[in-house]
Amino acid sequence: MAFETFIPRKMVTGKPMVTILPVGVLWINPATTTKYFKGFSRTFLLYDRERRVVGLKPTNEEKHTLSVSRSKARNSTTVAGRGFLEYFKILPKERKSYEATWNSKEKVVELDLNISL
Repeated sequence: MAFETFIPRKMVTGKPMVTILPVGVLWINPATTTKYFKGFSRTFLLYDRERRVVGLKPTNEEKHTLSVSRSKARNSTTVAGRGFLEYFKILPKERKSYEATWNSKEKVVELDLNISL
């Protein structure tokens, strides 16, 4: 018998990050939540097909947006975006983490799908 070691994939970082889970949830880490989503309860989900970049635009508007669910214990947020990810055919088979960068011109958090961590 040969034992295998399980190595958890949890990534702890102080950098803004978003992880896309195969169940269709976007997990927004505490650094991103604090820096970009403070005071906002909803987000627009955007996609630039040419650049392969996902955009999350924090808002409090109701129309055409999704709710941002907060975890008070961990100061992180999640967005149930399965429909969005399936529509654009970007739902991953395994969890993928991306650096979250701020596009100040568009006021959007961007995830470059070409560069997963």
